[in-house]
Amino acid sequence: MLSTDGVDKITADPAYWELGNAYTQTTNPFLKTGYYHAMADYGPAPGDQFGHAQRSRAYQDAKLSWVGEACTYYLNGTRFFTKLIYSSNTTGAVGWCRPPL
Repeated sequence: MLSTDGVDKITADPAYWELGNAYTQTTNPFLKTGYYHAMADYGPAPGDQFGHAQRSRAYQDAKLSWVGEACTYYLNGTRFFTKLIYSSNTTGAVGWCRPPL
């Protein structure tokens, strides 16, 4: 998660996301059943919606699209479990936990 309190504090993803580890789909510890990025639980509702882009690029499926780790999204009093998606433009990229379609 990337966030700021607007004054002098920045909260960022933990250091293990900076490691150069390469995982396959089956060995990636962040894709195991039961693990999710608890973004909806961070701070006041709706929590965080954006994180490091790498979290949304956990592996590439057979259709050559990126699959991200599970995350939570809070909307109108309901917590949704969904997956991080990769979102980019000319200024950068993020992992985005969006509501289910």
